[in-house]
Amino acid sequence: MVGLVLGGAVGAALAYLMAPRPGDEIRSDLVTRGIELKQQAEGVVDQVIEKGRVAVEEQRSRFQQAIAEGKEASARTRSDLLKRYEQAKEQGKA
Repeated sequence: MVGLVLGGAVGAALAYLMAPRPGDEIRSDLVTRGIELKQQAEGVVDQVIEKGRVAVEEQRSRFQQAIAEGKEASARTRSDLLKRYEQAKEQGKA
């Protein structure tokens, strides 16, 4: 994405420099185009940051869900083992 923006900026600058117009007009156009490209780049950066933020939140949610499921499975296993232990203990007394 950065290469695309940078390539576009260089291409636009070269096109303006090669065009048969007065220097003041070319410089003014270059400044205007530079401002536009900067705004576009900022927009792209904002989009990438937002997509990254969403991805991180999704992964955090999945991770928290996996932890909760692991805790539940651990509690079930513990409960089952305690029941088996108690049963084995009762059978040993009988």
